[in-house]
Amino acid sequence: MAMTKAVARVVMLPIYDAADTTVLKTGLTLTCVLSKDGGGFVATTNAAVEVGTSGVYALTLTATEMDADLVSFKATAAGACDQVATLVTDDLAYIRAKTDTIGALAVTISSPVAESGDITLYAGDDYAADDSRAITAPVALADVPDLSGATIVLKCAEATWEATDLSFDATNWTITFELTAAETALVASARQSYEIEAALETTEHIITLATGALIRVADIPAIPAAP
Repeated sequence: MAMTKAVARVVMLPIYDAADTTVLKTGLTLTCVLSKDGGGFVATTNAAVEVGTSGVYALTLTATEMDADLVSFKATAAGACDQVATLVTDDLAYIRAKTDTIGALAVTISSPVAESGDITLYAGDDYAADDSRAITAPVALADVPDLSGATIVLKCAEATWEATDLSFDATNWTITFELTAAETALVASARQSYEIEAALETTEHIITLATGALIRVADIPAIPAAP
């Protein structure tokens, strides 16, 4: 699952009885450790706290603990099954870069991309760069090879859209996708995973640049006025 980088997060841990893995085990004191980007496991700052007597435990990861591309954690306790999970983070710093430059003018920035990485599409809407509504994604130069000439697509289970623009500012690549009303109207699922993928022209390699959730908001049909 995708999370925001360097932002504190609460994760919920269902802990099952080792003797019967269909039963959640209550009243435990969990030992929780964390690894950042494949490094060694260290104890988490906070202890996991059981939610009532549910056998589900809440673990608060600090902003420092979340400051990595891959955050893996493990929870163990005597008589219980180990719980292991990995969080993939995405800081989407380009959104803050845009909003931080807004001065005293009354300016409204509209984007379908949330800080969490979720992309929200309203079925039947156009997402055009001319309307400042295009889907844009930044990729740091340090994280990828040269994207010049690459074929870049935004994929979900129901559709694939090719990028309409690719620009570079000496630090970041900015990838732009512009969807038409006809294309967004065809998205049926309320929520599905997406990924942004590049096919490199120079090496013919495929690399995944970003992942997240694509959320569809259904159109509300017009109701004819009563005669």
